[in-house]
Amino acid sequence: RYFDVEASCDTQGAVTFVGIQSSYMRGMPVTFQINLNGTYPTTHEIQSVTYGTEGQDGDLLEKGADGYYTFDMPAGKTFVDVTLAERSTYDITIEKTGEGTVSTTPSDSAAANQTVAVNAIAAEGASVKSVVIYKTGDFSTKVAYNMTNSTFKMPNYPVTVSVEFGPFTPPVTDTYTIITADNITGGKILST
Repeated sequence: RYFDVEASCDTQGAVTFVGIQSSYMRGMPVTFQINLNGTYPTTHEIQSVTYGTEGQDGDLLEKGADGYYTFDMPAGKTFVDVTLAERSTYDITIEKTGEGTVSTTPSDSAAANQTVAVNAIAAEGASVKSVVIYKTGDFSTKVAYNMTNSTFKMPNYPVTVSVEFGPFTPPVTDTYTIITADNITGGKILST
C-alpha cells in the first residue's frame, strides 16, 4: 500500500524539494535534497529537517555526506518539515586583479560585527592599488574599510573583498651629475 508524503518549510517559497515523490510504499527509502531558493542561501540556513506521521512527533533527519536526506517510509501519511534559521555567519568571497595574494582572517566566513583583517600582499614589482569591500552581488552597497588597520566590520550579509594590484612605480628622484677636475687654478666654481 502507498502512503502520501507532504513536504513543507516554515518559510513559504524558501526551499525546493528535489527528488521527493507524492507517495511511497511502506518501507521504501525516501531520498531527497533540499535547495534554498532566491536569496535565501545568502541569508538563511537549514536548522532542522524532520519527518513523521500524523499525530506523531517528527524524527530529526541528518543530511548525508552525499547531500541527501533519507528515511524509510512509515505506514501512514508522512510529513517532512524544514525549519530555517537566519545565518549566524556570512560568506566572504575574494576577488583580485593583478599580481599578488589576498586572504582574510577569519577566512571564508564571519559573524556579523566581527572584525575581519584583509591580508593583501603584492608580488615583486607590484603594489596594492585599491581595496573595496561590497555586498556580494550588489557592488553599490559598500562596506567601510579601515586602511590603517586593513580591517572591516562584517555586516549581516555576505561580502566580496576586491583587491586590485598594479605595477609598482618608484617615486621620481632628481638626478645630479658631479663633474671633477684636477689641477685647476684660479677661476670660480659654479653649480647648476
